Amino acid sequence: MAVTIDRRTLLRGVGTAALVVGFGTNGAWVTQAAATGRFDELPDLDGTVHLDVPTRDRYAQDLGRHTTLRPDAVLVPASAQDVQKMVRFCVRRGIPVSMRGQGHSTHGQGLTAGLLVDSRGLRTIHRIGRDSAEVDPGVWWRELVDASIPHA
Repeated sequence: MAVTIDRRTLLRGVGTAALVVGFGTNGAWVTQAAATGRFDELPDLDGTVHLDVPTRDRYAQDLGRHTTLRPDAVLVPASAQDVQKMVRFCVRRGIPVSMRGQGHSTHGQGLTAGLLVDSRGLRTIHRIGRDSAEVDPGVWWRELVDASIPHA
């Protein structure tokens, strides 16, 4: 449950040592605990969900550094099931989800105020053939080229 403090109480300095992060749409100040409270009771995952500000800040800008939007959480999945579980979790709670590879989107298209999924956690090259490759999301082109050299 989100904890909020009205402006009058906050300004009087009564009853809180919480870090205030913004003003909510319900007419109350929102604490950091309330902002990240949307991500309580997470499902069991193979990967990790990061709620700390330094990690979230690393994912808060588009490639051109023109747009900034800090996600509330960052998922570094270790399996496709992690992504499935967290998408279901977010749908139930009305939390937006965005997938990120190398962050090459422009004008903030890959940014979200909800859950940002870092596909680099899934960067596996399964198979390289003479004219095709089977890879998971998160594999960088450079990694695929380097791995394909022995098959040329």
